[in-house]
Amino acid sequence: MQRMLAGILIAIIVLLSGCAQTPMVEKPTTRVDNINVESVDYEFGRGLTLHLTVRVIVDNPNPVGAHLQKIVYDIYLVRGQEKYQEKYLGHGEKSNFDIRKQGLTTIEIPTVIEVDWSTAQEIITSLRNYGHVVLKVSGSAYIDLKVTTFEVPFEEGKVVVFTIPESQVIERTPIIKRTPTIVPTPTPPTTTTPTPTPTPTPSEQLTERLQILINPKPAKVGEVVTIKVVKGDGTPISGAYVGYIEAARAIALGYTITQLTGDVLLAIKVAMRYAEQLGLTNSQGEITTTFDKAGEYIIIAWKGVGTGGAESLLVKPRLSIRR
Repeated sequence: MQRMLAGILIAIIVLLSGCAQTPMVEKPTTRVDNINVESVDYEFGRGLTLHLTVRVIVDNPNPVGAHLQKIVYDIYLVRGQEKYQEKYLGHGEKSNFDIRKQGLTTIEIPTVIEVDWSTAQEIITSLRNYGHVVLKVSGSAYIDLKVTTFEVPFEEGKVVVFTIPESQVIERTPIIKRTPTIVPTPTPPTTTTPTPTPTPTPSEQLTERLQILINPKPAKVGEVVTIKVVKGDGTPISGAYVGYIEAARAIALGYTITQLTGDVLLAIKVAMRYAEQLGLTNSQGEITTTFDKAGEYIIIAWKGVGTGGAESLLVKPRLSIRR
């Protein structure tokens, strides 16, 4: 009987020690950091070929490295706020990639998208009118942590800026020469029409100033920064464009930090032309990013005509402790 009890106790001890050694793992996170257009091939009457680099960042908080079995995603052209308005463009994937422990791993994935003629015209029109298009990446990363495998879904919209030479997109419509028919018309009496007083266009008027809440502030290099765009009463703004420009670059272009944070319309114009575009805010009015360089930045958000805001952010260098 004593031997049986001793055996049971030993078995319990072995089981408990085994449970104690089972590591606790946290689920990694994945986000789309950037979509860069490397080159564009345009053929009149057929469409566009976009050569993209999709940059994805995996955050592994665990003390052991992981292995990315594969990452797969679809790319959509965003036409409006509703999902049914999105246009599927293509697919991308990558497999067999090592993920570092307790840190961020950047994965750059070359992706080629073939765009049909009608969709190409939408993209060209958007580039002419707004200077950018919005692409959404939706997919999953399958990450192996040895003790378990996680499927990590992600979905994010990004503002993408690129140009197509105007000489390539001019419609090659044949010119038909016609002989004009001359019909004599009576000369109308000369009248003087008063010149109307010019009024400012809606695009030159600020209709609503948005607030930009940044956390943490100040931030550190490599730290995940959450940017939230809200109205004056705190209501979150979803689907707002967000971008940033380094203060040093803004100054080199002739703009001060005070100018851009004080004059929202000016800040929006600068953002649409020079800023690094982060994408669109989610349903909570938020978007996240990281900065890989210390310095002062100007965060700019806008939505619709004359609606936006600007806020400065100091990014400090990450201190390394030597042992």
